[in-house]
Formats: sequence, C-alpha cells, structure tokens
Amino acid sequence: MSFDSIEVTALYADVHPNVAQKVGMKMKSKLQVTSAAVKSTSAAAMKSTSAAIKSTSAAVKSTSAAVKSKLQVTSAALQSQITNLRDSPDRYKSPQKKRPSTPSAKSEAPMALKILQQKYRNVQERRRARREEAEGDSRTSFSATDRGGDMKSSAVCSICNHGQPNAKLRSCGHSTTCMSCTSNLMAKGLPCPQCSEPIMSYGISLEYMLEQQQQQQQEREAKAAAKAVKVQSEGVRGFLSSIATIVEDSKITEADHINKLRDVGRRKKFKEIFPNLRINCTIRATESIQMQLIQLIRSNDIQRLENLARVASPLILDDQQLYVVVRKRILEVLENGVVGGVASELVFEQILDACSILGKACSLVGAKLDAEIYYTRAKVGYENLHGADHEKSLYSALSLFMNMKLKTAQDVRLLRNLAERMEMSLGEAEAIEPFQMCAIAYAEHGNIEEAREVWEKCLEYQENSLGLKHRSTLVTVENLGVLEEKDGNFEIALEYFERALKGKEMALGEKHQETLLLLMTIAAIFEKLDDSESALVLYDMALKGFEATLGKDDKRSLACARNYMLCLNDDDDGDKNITKLEVLLKKYPHMVEEFLHLDSGESTSVNDSSASTSLFDSESDSDSEIDSESESESDSEQEEGSDGDVGLLSLARKGFL
Repeated sequence: MSFDSIEVTALYADVHPNVAQKVGMKMKSKLQVTSAAVKSTSAAAMKSTSAAIKSTSAAVKSTSAAVKSKLQVTSAALQSQITNLRDSPDRYKSPQKKRPSTPSAKSEAPMALKILQQKYRNVQERRRARREEAEGDSRTSFSATDRGGDMKSSAVCSICNHGQPNAKLRSCGHSTTCMSCTSNLMAKGLPCPQCSEPIMSYGISLEYMLEQQQQQQQEREAKAAAKAVKVQSEGVRGFLSSIATIVEDSKITEADHINKLRDVGRRKKFKEIFPNLRINCTIRATESIQMQLIQLIRSNDIQRLENLARVASPLILDDQQLYVVVRKRILEVLENGVVGGVASELVFEQILDACSILGKACSLVGAKLDAEIYYTRAKVGYENLHGADHEKSLYSALSLFMNMKLKTAQDVRLLRNLAERMEMSLGEAEAIEPFQMCAIAYAEHGNIEEAREVWEKCLEYQENSLGLKHRSTLVTVENLGVLEEKDGNFEIALEYFERALKGKEMALGEKHQETLLLLMTIAAIFEKLDDSESALVLYDMALKGFEATLGKDDKRSLACARNYMLCLNDDDDGDKNITKLEVLLKKYPHMVEEFLHLDSGESTSVNDSSASTSLFDSESDSDSEIDSESESESDSEQEEGSDGDVGLLSLARKGFL
C-alpha cells in the first residue's frame, strides 16, 4: 500500500470507523514481519565479520612469530661473529688483500707483531711513568674515566715530536699525534699512545682546526692593523700638509703641525677628534685630501666643522688662520639656517656664542677691528636676550675692553664700573681680572693712589679664592711692590718683594728664573737704600743661579752680570771689589770696554733707569683662551710655573737689554 492510499484510507476512516480498525491491524502485522527480517539479517552479518577478524589476527600472530624467530637467528649469528672477531689474534690488523706467503712467514708474523706491541707498550709505560712522576702523581696506570675523557692536544706530536697533533682518535677522543703517525699506528695495529685503547678510526681534531683558524684570524687582524696604521699615518701627514696650504696667508707649515703633535696631550686629543672629521685617508694624493678639506669647510655640517675648529684651535695644532676661517664658516651656516630672518631663542644664542668665539679668534691673529665688531654684536645680543647683568653679557663687555686700549680716563671709569657689576653679579673671584686691568690702567696714567686701592682689593680677593701661595697672588704682591717703588716708598716695596720671594721659592724653587729675577729686583732696592753689601750678595746669588740654569750667554745672565759689575764699581770697598771685578770681567770679556767707559765717567745714567714698566702687563690669559677647557689648562700651568714665562719682571733691572 502506498503512502497516497494510506492517506486516502485515513480520510475515509473518518466516515467509516470499522474500516480504519481493519487497516491498522493489517499495518501492524506488516511492521512486525519487517522488523523480524532485519534482525535476522544483522545477526548473520555480525557473525561473518567476527569470523573474518579472528582469521586475520591469527595470520598476524603467525607472521610476527616468524619474524621474531628470524631476528633471533640473525642476532645469534652476529653475536657469534663479534665473539670470533674479539678472539681473533689479528683484530688489530686493517683488512688487506691476502698475499701468498711461505709457511715460515705465516708462523713468524704473529710472534713479531706481539714483540712490537710489547715494545710499544713498554715505551708508553715509561713515558707515562715519567709524566706521572713529574706531575707528582703516584698512579701507575690510567683509570677508565681517564682513558675515556677528553684531552687537550699538546704543542707537538707525542710520537715524532715535531708534527702538529691534528689527529683525533674517535674511539677514545685523544689528540696527541699527527695524521702521519696516527696512520702508521693504525696500519700496524697499535693502540692509542695515551690510553692504549684500540684505534678503530680517526679524523682531524676540532681543537686543532679552531686553533688554526684563530691563529690565521690573528695574523689577518695584525696585518690589517699594521696597514691601517700605515694608511692613517700617511693620511694624517697628507692632512697636515693640506691644511697648511688651503688657507691663504698662512705661515703655518706641516713641520710646525708635526712639532705641535709631539706633545702627548695634543696628540691624544688629535687622535680622539680626527676620526670624526671623516676624511678618507686611503687616498694618498695630497690634492685629494685638500679637496676633501675644502669641501668640508664649504659644507653645512656643523658637527664636522666644530671638530675641525677644535683640531685647528690652540689646544691642538694652534693654526690660527684656519681656526678663524672655520669659525667664520660656522657662523655663516648658523645664520643661513634662520628662516625668514626670525630665529628662535636657542638658535639666536648659538649665533651669539659663535660671534663671541670668533671675536677671540680674530683677536689672536691681530684683527682687532674684526674682533671688536664680533664682540660688540655678541654684547648687544646677550643684553637684549638675557639682560645687562647676565654672565655672558658681562664677559662679552670684558672681552671688548680687553681688545681695546684704555686711552682715556673715561675708558678706565667704564671698566671700573664693569668690574663692580661683575663683583655684584658673579662674585669676587670673577671680578679679579677686570680689577687687575683697572689697576694697570691707573698706574700707566700715573694715578698711584687709585692703582694701590684697586690692587689691594685684588690681593684680598686672590688670597680668599686662590690662596697665599698661588702664582697670581704673588704677582699682585710683586706689582704692589713695584708701585711703591715708583712712589719712592722703598722700604714698603722691599716688604712686598720679600713676601713675593718667599712664595716663589716655595712654589717654583730657588733656581727658577722668576725667583732669580726677583732677587735682582730686591738687590736694586737695596742699592737705592744705600745697602751695597746686601745688594752685592743678592746679585752674586742671582748670577750663580742664572749661570747654573741658563748658562752665562743667556740674556738674563748678561743683564745680572752687568748690574753686578755696576754695583761693584759704585761700592767703596776697593780692594775686595777689584778682585771680584777682575773675575767677572774675565768671565764676560765683552764688558771690559763698557766698564772702561763707566770708569771714565762717560756713561752714568744706567743706574737710574727703572725696570718696573713691564710689571704693569696683565696677568690674564683670556686673550689666548678659546673655551673653558683652555682656561683650566692655563690655570694649571700658572700653578706649576712655566720656564718660558718670565712673569711680569723686566729682563734687566737697569735697562741694559
């Protein structure tokens, strides 16, 4: 019955209930028959499938049993072969082709091999015993861990004593023999000479390979370093010769630069800065390095230009012309970087700093007018940016005064006003330098009272900030003595000079030229006080010191000898002085004619001349300083005392030079 007929019958059953009951009974019986058929079919299929699985598992078990039996047979055969190989007397021999031999040779070969093996073992035992005895070890044989452990290769082969131990035995890991000796050992069936383990195979030692690679790398690095040093030295020489020619009107030569770099401090700074210039030193042609320098000076790279300026500065090469050129280029680059004529506060201050430094550079080369222009520009800019009492404004104004000569009293008053402003704004220590300049200007204009007042103030500030024994303090004391000498106060001047002498003897030494020059000054004061005896003693001490340190031909020695001769000539102790004069004239024969003129009265004005004019030179080192680093270096040089600096004393007390 189809689905459509069932639906029709169901619809018809609403009208005839008996028909519907009959139809339901028929459908139920058909369903029962169908389910019974399905159950019987599934049971038969399951039984057949399980039977197939059981037969398959039985086949797998039989196959595995056959494979296992074959493996057992194979392993047993291998074990027997290994046992035969171990028990074989020829196990140390490498496989070789059989050669026909006589019966006597076959019987003698194993015996000869055993004898060689025994001799080899004896040699190794003796070597091992000597090595253990040297190491202080009482053991007579290696343990199992020693035989299997790693061992560093020695310098030479332990067999031939000249080859490199580049062979590593794979059975024990030792590397004490060369490749040739290891091959011979393996061919003869001999064991490892270190642990007596059989040599199954060998290869090249990894340690030896690494050592060889490291050695080759070191050789390459050494060659590269030597080449770099040579190239760099050639490049530096080309650089020095180039910068001596690219600046017009420059009197600096390559030899001058090389002499500057002989100083350890300058050479160290040059080595630090030179790589930052990024100049290709591999180009040996001087013209190529010149072109690189010209391109660098014309470039806009501020950092490289600053490095070049540091190289040319007084701290390293002291090439003043190149320093000015580079500083001008730096200022030009900074000004060109300003967009629309309006600069930010930071850029504007950088431009003012460049103007200030350029002013100092121009002052070094004698371009006073250019220096004044740049100083004025920096001063006005700092005052507009920070105010008149700012540190940079005050120092710019001081630099402007140092660049000019104080010709009028109005200039001196303006400098005095600046010194007082610096004292109020920056402190006493920073005001010492302008006050010194004021005192020198007052003394040159004949205003002794004002000069004395300012110098006494400077002395007080120096004693508080620098100390009693500092060189600058002693110079101020000496200046006060000269001032009192000019004013006719010889006794007060003598007190100042004696104080300065004690300080210089402690700071510089009794034989230093500044100390000896001060002795001459004190001797001249004693002459003016009519104490010829003390003056002669001091002249004699000073002359001996000059001759010992500088020689009798030095201008200081000649000046002291002449003063000594004049003092002896003026003294009344005739006989004693005549003897000293004879000794002095024999030592300095060129003074005989001059002494005869003095004795005849033709020249008598030399004793009245004063040598104190040079004492009014400024002690300041600011004109020769470029930056704060040079200030600290000049201060340290002042404390130590320089042999080439004669201080503020005259070379000759009485105007003979």
